[in-house]
Amino acid sequence: MQSVFQGQDDRLEINKYAHLSLNELKKLLQTIGCTNVLGKEKEQLVNLCQAYHSLLDVSKPNLNDGTNSGLTTNENCTFNLESRELGEHEQSIVQPLPNNSTILETPPNTLADTNSQSSLSAASSRNSAILNVLRKIAKNQERTLDLLEVSREQNSTAIKTLMDKIENLNDNYTSMQPNLSQKYNFNARVQRGNYSHVPQNGKVKELIHQHVKALLGLKSGITQLPSPASKKERQKWIRYDDEVEELEENSDCNQEFSKAESENSIVSMSETEDPHFPFPGGPGHKRATPQQLQIMWNMMQERGVSKFHPNFGDSIESPDNRFLWSLAHKIFVRLVECGEYQGIDLEASKNIHAAILGYVEERLMRTWRNQVNTGRQFEKNAKAKIRTRRNNTALAHDLDETFLKVIEKACSDDESDTEARSAGSSQSLQRQKLCKVKYLQWRSKDLTEALIKIDYQREIAKTNAHRAFPGVQGRIRRRPTIINSNISEIKAPKGLPRDCYDLTWLNSLSKTAVNKLGILECVVLPDVMKKI
Repeated sequence: MQSVFQGQDDRLEINKYAHLSLNELKKLLQTIGCTNVLGKEKEQLVNLCQAYHSLLDVSKPNLNDGTNSGLTTNENCTFNLESRELGEHEQSIVQPLPNNSTILETPPNTLADTNSQSSLSAASSRNSAILNVLRKIAKNQERTLDLLEVSREQNSTAIKTLMDKIENLNDNYTSMQPNLSQKYNFNARVQRGNYSHVPQNGKVKELIHQHVKALLGLKSGITQLPSPASKKERQKWIRYDDEVEELEENSDCNQEFSKAESENSIVSMSETEDPHFPFPGGPGHKRATPQQLQIMWNMMQERGVSKFHPNFGDSIESPDNRFLWSLAHKIFVRLVECGEYQGIDLEASKNIHAAILGYVEERLMRTWRNQVNTGRQFEKNAKAKIRTRRNNTALAHDLDETFLKVIEKACSDDESDTEARSAGSSQSLQRQKLCKVKYLQWRSKDLTEALIKIDYQREIAKTNAHRAFPGVQGRIRRRPTIINSNISEIKAPKGLPRDCYDLTWLNSLSKTAVNKLGILECVVLPDVMKKI
């Protein structure tokens, strides 16, 4: 009975939609979201309406209005119903929706989006952890680089200090190597230190000369006077007053010696290279005893005088000079009182002071003036001699004329203070002259090596030649390491072959500066190195 009624309802539904036009059927189906209506016949559209009659009843559309009345559907859904009719099975699938209800469909990618978001969150967490680790590594690397930089600076300073000490030792060793005959004469002169048969006037004069040289720290054969004390050193000087002078007059030699020991001011004689010069910068003298030097040092320290460096270019009556020479006189008197200078009459103390000033004015100040005036001329003459010797050696080896012109322009200058100090000395024949070669930044290493080889060839020829006067010794031109060398102020000459200029130095110049040099494109050093 139910099936009979169902069949009647179906026919009624068909009749219900059969009277509608084709466009009305399309609009009706579109109201429920059916978009696949194009190209279909009316009968097919009626069948679709019959199949979805429950939805059409709920929607109750206005056929003249193509809008959807409150249904929320998936606009992309299509019904792949072709020309076939829907049967009872298809109708049973489609169930009517309750009134005032909506169609809610879950987006197909909702689960995938959720999984993607969780994956992104996990990846973000991992990336954050990795970034934190990388930041820590970067900070550790920065700390490591800072520590390495500090260590490099400390090592560089230590190396430079060590190299300076080595060079100083080398200078002292080289300068103290006289010939055997000269060494014998020098030792004989030192052995004449017994003044028992010397008249007192001569002894006082000799002691005054020794006393002043000991305060200055001048070594035997070296007459180069020290530069004046710096302003910082002079500020530490303690000027004289009556109270301190009275205390000094009443002090005891042994007490003063022990006082210096308690203040750790004594330099152990066994720890120094030369026990006659235990204090850097003086006092020191070859004939002075350790006790004499210690008393000098103690009294200098009491007055804040680290080095006895008067200003020989200033008046002897200037405040600074008057203070130092007064201190020298007091030290001399103290040494006499302590028995270090024997056979001296202290009643003639004022005469001793006058004798010290006379020696300074007549001898030392004149030496200082000669030292200043002859220093530059001596360097100029020495450089000319170097060029002449190198030219003679180059001609002997049949070197190219172009290289002879290079020799005229590419000779370095020297730190010839040591030479100047020996120029006017009566003992200049007893030791070789020392000078340090300055570093020419513009000169190539190959050119420097070629000039060194030329000098070496000359030394060989000079050694093999017979010398009529063996007491005259040649100059020693020592080349310190680049890090310890002073930079020469000689400018780069123009018109040299290109292999004579240092490539690094050329790259540091502007193009205009390089063009001004007028560099020759030829090379000369390979041929020179083969011939020498």
